[in-house]
Amino acid sequence: MAICGLMGYDGFDSWTNGNLFDIQANLEIGLDEVACSAGSWDSCTSTTSHDCGHNEDVHLNCVPEADAGAFTIVNEAGEDGQGRGLLLYNGQTVCDDYF
Repeated sequence: MAICGLMGYDGFDSWTNGNLFDIQANLEIGLDEVACSAGSWDSCTSTTSHDCGHNEDVHLNCVPEADAGAFTIVNEAGEDGQGRGLLLYNGQTVCDDYF
């Protein structure tokens, strides 16, 4: 998955969406309508306005762990998810429609 590579991970195992972590309710939604046409983030489009709820938040399992940038993955406690958990963009959640 393109986003895993952008964060410096070598690969991607799986993804899901949903309101799985209590901390999601405390975060704003940062991206919506994310749609990618190829395997790189450059092929993705998105909007910073949203019409979604946290039930569409993206949770990733990227492997192996590496350095992160604007995108991070956190666990249920809001700490480093070590490549598995809730996807954040600049500290805000990312909703999916066509992720």
